[in-house]
Amino acid sequence: MSVTQQAGIKVIRTFAEGKQSWIGLEDPGFRRKVFRTVDGELCGSEFLVTGIAVFPQGESSSMHEHPGSEEINVVLSGSGEAVAADGNRQPFGPHDMMFVPKGLKHQHVNTGTEPLVLLWAYTPPGENPPT
Repeated sequence: MSVTQQAGIKVIRTFAEGKQSWIGLEDPGFRRKVFRTVDGELCGSEFLVTGIAVFPQGESSSMHEHPGSEEINVVLSGSGEAVAADGNRQPFGPHDMMFVPKGLKHQHVNTGTEPLVLLWAYTPPGENPPT
């Protein structure tokens, strides 16, 4: 990866340089493209893993958890709902933020008419859900 660096600051071109992966391609309704941009391997981060997820219209994450990590999400564009394991649904839109405590089962659902773009971060570092 070619990351621009000056005086310890690393600028990462998310869509050009982020580690790209599709999640949920085999499971209709759970498709999203993930661009992992910050972690130990990619840029030497010790305490944080972060990136951007793009959910096409009508898609969502699976109901999942991060057992040892707190999560923060920033809605860059689009809209949707954050769903808890008990079925509680909270709507969100551009520039809203979500905090998810470690171990809390949750789901992100794109309920809007355009792609949902989320900036996500876990600390301590964790893995993306498999679906």
